Amino acid sequence: VSALLQDADEFARDMRRPMPARPSSFSALGTVFHAWVERELHLASADPASEITASPGVGAGEDTALAGGDDAADEALLADGERERLERLRANFRAFVAGELADYRAVAIEEAFSVEVGGVSVQGRIDAVFERVSGDGPRYLVVDWKSGRPVTATTKPDKVAYFVTQLRLYRRAWAARMGVDASEVGAMVAFLAGPSHHTLESLETMLGSGTASLDEALRDVLDF
Repeated sequence: VSALLQDADEFARDMRRPMPARPSSFSALGTVFHAWVERELHLASADPASEITASPGVGAGEDTALAGGDDAADEALLADGERERLERLRANFRAFVAGELADYRAVAIEEAFSVEVGGVSVQGRIDAVFERVSGDGPRYLVVDWKSGRPVTATTKPDKVAYFVTQLRLYRRAWAARMGVDASEVGAMVAFLAGPSHHTLESLETMLGSGTASLDEALRDVLDF
């Protein structure tokens, strides 16, 4: 959905004539980092009193990446500079969890979803969902991990809109899954290379007024 809303014409061309994506060291680093984050969150939620969900193939004991298998093998293929970046990402992740997420516990990892947007069924996957255990604020928080360049005041509006679309979609999907109002679900994107993070509300503020809703934007693109 984010790709569709960002550039509908390019999205249509890709659908008609898909081109294979060239593997990159950046994507390899992101893959290794996300697998490591999954394992860390599962280990942190190992308390028998806590419950955590994961989509099939991502649960502890089911995915070799969570056991350190394929993750370690993939990490060995990274260049020295990429391994240094990976260590910085890991350190920033631990600091982020200890700070921004101190009042939360993980309740879902790599959670698959299907939700209706503008009359279209959209499928995707949420990196992580946390539930508040103390303090004030929304009951749930969906978080999207990013290993790339963070959003700043000079980031192009279409890039900011991309992240806004993602977070709105994730928030709606989790609210529907839990049967709660969207106001009970916060959404945040964490740029761990920065490190920096932005809530959905702060990104919407960066875009300014006149931002269409998720349904309106999709209906306009598809001429519903």
